[in-house]
Formats: sequence, structure tokens, C-alpha cells
Amino acid sequence: MAGSDTPLGNWWGESRCCHPVPEIYDILRKSYDKLNDKQLPLLLDVACFLHGMLRSRLLNFTKTSCYDAYSDVKDLINKSLLVCVYGKDGKTIEVHALLKYMAWQIVNAERELRKRSRLENPKDITELMHTLKLVNLVELDLYGCYYLTALLDLSMSKHLEVLILHDFKSLVDLPSYVRYLDKLLRLDVEDCCNLERIPTKLKSKHLKYVLMSKCFKVTHCADINSKELEILDLDRMPISVAPPASIYNKMQQRGILSLDCPETISFPQVPARLEKFSLSNTSITKIELQVDMEGFTWLAITSSKLLKHVPSTINNMKFLQVLNFSGTTIETLSSCIQELNELLMLELSNCSRLESIPDIIHKLAKLSLLIVMGSKRLTLLPRLPPRLKLLSARFCKSLRALPSDIGRMSCPVMWFDCCSQLDRALLADMVSGFLQQVMPLYSQIW
Repeated sequence: MAGSDTPLGNWWGESRCCHPVPEIYDILRKSYDKLNDKQLPLLLDVACFLHGMLRSRLLNFTKTSCYDAYSDVKDLINKSLLVCVYGKDGKTIEVHALLKYMAWQIVNAERELRKRSRLENPKDITELMHTLKLVNLVELDLYGCYYLTALLDLSMSKHLEVLILHDFKSLVDLPSYVRYLDKLLRLDVEDCCNLERIPTKLKSKHLKYVLMSKCFKVTHCADINSKELEILDLDRMPISVAPPASIYNKMQQRGILSLDCPETISFPQVPARLEKFSLSNTSITKIELQVDMEGFTWLAITSSKLLKHVPSTINNMKFLQVLNFSGTTIETLSSCIQELNELLMLELSNCSRLESIPDIIHKLAKLSLLIVMGSKRLTLLPRLPPRLKLLSARFCKSLRALPSDIGRMSCPVMWFDCCSQLDRALLADMVSGFLQQVMPLYSQIW
């Protein structure tokens, strides 16, 4: 290429001022035609899509195609077709606008749209996708396709297993043929904020993941026929009645169910087959748990202002590790929590009516995190578990008393800031007791 003998800094500085000029296309093409079979597609990829990428990332990207491009990238840099620019994050690969123009001229010279090696224009992409029948399509990922105005015709794609429409802003109707995709494993329509209508039923018996969070205009959940369902995410959907229990009862053992639905006023009995259950921002007044719920490891019912009572059958969750009732109006915990021997975390943040925590909490030998932050009516902390690693009682403005043995505890992190009613002498005694434990160890080290 002309100018390759000029110092690289001068070439780059001068050439940045240039703009694509159709007349010099033939001159640039001569340098391109002399490249080998591996360098030709590499230059097109970088010029069309990968310019500005870190050099290390570009090399790793090419390795995914079982191709080590180190020597070819170096050769293209030596020929001044690529430029290595030093920045804050490392070396990036840049291409001048003249070469980008040449690259797209080469690509667009391929007359038949479906045979082009690369596509840039959103209209061309849409036109091509609508002309293909996609009979053997297995996975389709249209994450963040802002320019698409309608979903492709996938009625012939009987082998489709993954359909990702995440952040598809223009999608209003999920086509009815989706219900007949018998081999569908994953359906993702998260952040489709303009989606209004979905099929009433999804017939795939193999469906494992249904992700519909932040679909603000969808008012119902489709009836899911699958017995292999593992994750159902309906966060931030304006549904007034929770999906029927028949869906949950079909879920796989150790499944995950997440609901964040401000309009929900009722909820069926929580199925025992789940492993994790999250329910937040609802208007429910009570929640029912089945008797046999030993598989549960995570239960979070949060920001439900009308929920006043902890389910009495919670003691059946023998393997529960996380229990979260933050943002509810419960007044106390049931003494049955002493049966939760595997509990690691208990969160009761912003429980505005919480007045007491039962003393039997100290029997929870594995409990390591206790969070009661913002509990306005809590006046006394109970005796704490021996293995506690973090205690957060921040903004508990009515808290007045601490456990008598708190100074002898080995808990490394305790927060009591903004507890205006707490006697400072108690905090001084706690710090004194802690120092009495630490100083002998400190003196032994030195």
C-alpha cells in the first residue's frame, strides 16, 4: 500500500483527516487483492465490525474459530492496513475510514442478498430474515434488535429450541405460532416493554426457562404445559392474579420461581417442588406453604406491605438457607424457626412493625448473617448465634438494649449507626469486651 514506508505516527495522523473517496477504491483494492486467504476475511471482519477492539480480545475472538491470527494481524499492521493504537485500556486495532469504505464496497458488490458474507444495513437484515424459511433453525438470538419492526416467521422452525427476544422494543404481539414450537427449551422476552399480547398456552413439553420480567403491558401468564420447567421469572408484570398452581406443580425439582408483581392480590399454595421462591411488591395478605417442603433452600417474600404473619409451616423447610421477609409488616417471628438448622441468612430489613425476635434464634448454629436494618419498632436484640459473622442493625431508631454477652462474641462485623436510642455505654462495653479478646492474641503475635 502506498505510504507504508512513512513513519506510522505521521501516516496515522494525516490519514485521520481523510474521508472516503470512491475514486481511490481501485487503488486500495490492489493492496487487498495481494492478501492471502486468511488475511482477506480477517481484514473485512475488522474493517466492518471489529475495529476499535482490544488487540488481545481480537486474537481471542479469532481463536474461537480455531484460527490463531497473531501473525496475520502483525502482517496487516506492517502493511499499514491495520493500525495498533495505544490507549488507557491497552492496544486497540483501528482501521481508517478509507479502508472501511473499501471493505463495504467489496461486501455490497455481492449482488444476491442471501449470499453476502456480511450485512450492515438493518433493512437488508430484515429483508433477508423474512425471505428465509429457517426450517432447520435451532437457536435464534435477537437480543437488543432495536431496528426490527416485526418478528420473523418461525412457523416452519419445528426444531427451534432457544428463542431470545430480550429488549426487543418494537415487539407488540408474540406470534401465535410460538405456542406450537414443540421443542422449545428457552423463551426469553425480558425487557420487551411494549409487548402486550402473548399466546394463552405454550405447548412445548420440554420448556425449561420462561423469562418475562419487565413486560409492563402483559397482564397474564401463559399456561405452560411443560413438566421440565426450571425457571419462571415474571418480575414487574402487571398481573392481578398469580398464575395457576398447575404450572408450579409441573415444575422440576429444585426449580426457581420469581414474581415481582405489584398488582397481585392472591397467590396459590406454594409448591413443594421448588428450590428457590421469590415474591415481592405484591398486595397479598397471607401465603400458604405446603407441609412437605424439604427441598426449599431460598424463601424471599419482600416489600409486601400487607403481609403480617409468617407462615406457620415454615419449620418444614429443613434445608432452608436464606429467609427474607424484608419490607413486610410482620410483628414477630414464630418460634418454629428453631427447626431451621441449615439457615445461613435471615433478613428482616425495613419491617416497620417488627417488635421482637425470639430468643431461640441463638440455637441456629449455622446462621452467619442477621440483617434487621430499618426496623423502627425493634427495641431489643435477642441472644445471638455463636457463628454470626455480620449483624446489621442500622437505622433501628427504637433499639435500646443489646444482648449481655455481645462483647464476648467473635462476630467481626456489627453495624449500629443511626440507632439514636441505643445507650452509648452499651457500645463502649461491647468494644471493651472485644478488645479484651483481641489484645492477648495481638501480644502473642508480637
